[in-house]
Amino acid sequence: MSAVVRDLCCIVLNHFGAERTAACARALLGQTLDTLYLVDNSADAAQARALHVLAAALEDDGAGFDVRVLCHDRNLGFAGGVNAAVAVDRASGGHRYYLLLNNDALVPAGGVAALRGALGAEPRAALASPRIRTGARCGCWLYYHPMLGHITHRPSPWAFPYLTGACLLIDAAFIDDGGPFDETFFFYGEDVLLTWRVRQQGGLARCVPDVVVDHAGSASSGQCTAFYEYYLVRGHLLLADKLARNRWQRYGYLLGRIGYLPLRALRRCLRFQSLLPARALWWAAAGSSPVPAAGAQPPMARASGRY
Repeated sequence: MSAVVRDLCCIVLNHFGAERTAACARALLGQTLDTLYLVDNSADAAQARALHVLAAALEDDGAGFDVRVLCHDRNLGFAGGVNAAVAVDRASGGHRYYLLLNNDALVPAGGVAALRGALGAEPRAALASPRIRTGARCGCWLYYHPMLGHITHRPSPWAFPYLTGACLLIDAAFIDDGGPFDETFFFYGEDVLLTWRVRQQGGLARCVPDVVVDHAGSASSGQCTAFYEYYLVRGHLLLADKLARNRWQRYGYLLGRIGYLPLRALRRCLRFQSLLPARALWWAAAGSSPVPAAGAQPPMARASGRY
């Protein structure tokens, strides 16, 4: 890999959401970054054309940073799409920092510089996130309970804090040759594992509370869709294996999920008056997926960035 000569690169994934991607990218105008990658996971000619038009418009507007478009012939998922962009960027010299940004997230003026300053001020700082405002909620941290696979917005016993990938700045020194994410995860769970692994390596995660990023949240995956329910449960099952330090701990994590995930599915079935959460739990546990992960836009997922 060539020596790093540039400071900060931003990566935005698009999946049938070119309008949201345009709003996200325009919020970056005037911000302190060197390169912006617009990565299309739609495998759709119209979406690819829209991103190329957007890139040209940003440059005409005097963006102040390079804009590059990467288009894939299949949906690589969130982890795969980000890793592919990092690999392409590193092949051309690389950057010191990588900002991962959902295309339904809007960074306020000066936000990128504030995140960059938070990492630069602490040698061991590896991750930095602003406060993410989604509806009535606004905060940096989420908390993951490894025994149950339960996520909360407040600290709870035995749960560890992690930073969401909706807007996350990563020090490249903590990114291995394969990229920041484990591509076993197609969607959901990869940011939990990233934070956990970084902290295992001695890195620090930092919240930048003065920066607030507005985030639509599940804008395309929706709530109670096959895509959302299946990949969320699959992520929890994968994390039982990835977070465990030995096979006995893995068995414990799986046993905890056997108790917790059916209760979660039941609660969501009642909430949404649908059997879909229970079916998705069965699909994920059985290792079968009726949910398309590539190609044309899935009918159960509305358009946006982190699907």
